[in-house]
Amino acid sequence: MKIKIAIILCLAFVLNALAFGEIEERILAVVEDDIITSSEVEMALIVEGRVTDMGEADEDIIREKLMEIIDERLILLAAIEESIQVDPSRADEFLKQRWQMLVEGYGGEVALEEALRSEGYSLEAFKRKTRQQINDFMLKQYYVERNFGRVDVVWEDVDTFYQIYRDSLPLAPAEVLLDGIAIEVTPDSAQRQSALAKLDDIMSRLDNGEEFSRLAADMSEDPTTAEKGGLLGTFSRGDLTPALDSMAFSLDFNEIGGPVKTPMGYHIMKLIGRSGGRATIAHILVKAEIPLERFEEIVALADSARTLAVSGEVEFESIIEHFGSPQEMTYVGDLEWIIV
Repeated sequence: MKIKIAIILCLAFVLNALAFGEIEERILAVVEDDIITSSEVEMALIVEGRVTDMGEADEDIIREKLMEIIDERLILLAAIEESIQVDPSRADEFLKQRWQMLVEGYGGEVALEEALRSEGYSLEAFKRKTRQQINDFMLKQYYVERNFGRVDVVWEDVDTFYQIYRDSLPLAPAEVLLDGIAIEVTPDSAQRQSALAKLDDIMSRLDNGEEFSRLAADMSEDPTTAEKGGLLGTFSRGDLTPALDSMAFSLDFNEIGGPVKTPMGYHIMKLIGRSGGRATIAHILVKAEIPLERFEEIVALADSARTLAVSGEVEFESIIEHFGSPQEMTYVGDLEWIIV
């Protein structure tokens, strides 16, 4: 009963916030000591394809998704309270299968690791997070099966459903599987110095009392977070790359730290909140852009590689060798299935 009361109070708070059009990071609900934030709801809606931007979501959509997440947390909590155990071997096999699919989809573990790093995750942290998600999923599944039984669906049921609703079912979109060649772009010393000068200016303005969210909106080179005042999201320890992770869990509430360097650029960070071993952070990103001349060289190299690929004179996998295997070129294999 205490859990339900906490959720109802939080829901009333959320609806009041929505009425004033606020979309900044906030706690929407608390289930025991586990918080549900606005960025978590936003990310869930975007991943499901229900919205592409939080501004598109109305009160009903946000409330519906929030209640879905709350229900999931309550089921997980009930499973833990009943001391339901997950078979480690089954969880490991599930993780192995899922991991293999990801590796194949990205054309290899190196390409997958690079993709994760670009999103701020380390490989091991992502594996741990995936393992925990699988464990939680199986716990909830076991709980539902134990308490509500399992519904068996036979082929006749599937066929009947299809015959009734076939005219309203959407067609599966056409997809293509792509190979890729990546060309790494690295700035020179002059560009790095320019980025550091911009960082010094931002830190000076922060020291003089300017608002972090306003500076993030005006000066951050991460367009996705800049429009949200720099809000990056809520993370558990180990989720981010080591540099960001160390910073996020060493700052005090509302403290600003950095700059810290990652493959994405230079970050100035602010701790928005921390609860239950999870930190909500905002950042200002400054990239070290490359000179126009170097950019044109890279474009010319990419165009030459494309021309060679289209001609069919050289196997796609061997194109890099044709150019003398320059250090900045990498064959990344199968990228992923892309909807046409």
